[in-house]
Amino acid sequence: MIRELRKLEPGEDPAKHVAKAYEALKETGVVPFSGKPSTEKGSVHYVGGAFGLDKTELTRAPVYSKADPKDHSVLNETMESHPFHPGSVKHQIVVMNNAVNMVTAGRGTGRFARLNEIVGPCVFARHQDKVHQKTDPEGYAKKQREKR
Repeated sequence: MIRELRKLEPGEDPAKHVAKAYEALKETGVVPFSGKPSTEKGSVHYVGGAFGLDKTELTRAPVYSKADPKDHSVLNETMESHPFHPGSVKHQIVVMNNAVNMVTAGRGTGRFARLNEIVGPCVFARHQDKVHQKTDPEGYAKKQREKR
């Protein structure tokens, strides 16, 4: 999945916009409702409760998340007791087509791989929305108006 976060003006240096988008990506966390930021040291997040479920194995769904400033990315890897394990998702801020973009790519081969293929794009579209909103609030608001 690729989301344009900010169109660059001709001759505009993308560095400050990439840095802002990377900070927004880290702040947003593993998923937009995990409530914990991703760090460059790495940390474990329990994201199952974020799905609004209770008393299921999803509420104990641990994900190891680590931010990498070298390539402006966050890598999330499911841990052993996560129902989508083994699986990983990488979110990366890149410059292409004269814009700052967020690229999200992942794969999972666990026992719920098919469900992950269905749910993943919905969850990560919301994640990209949050990063877009923090990176370029005016551009995000304009895109939302255009959708209506």
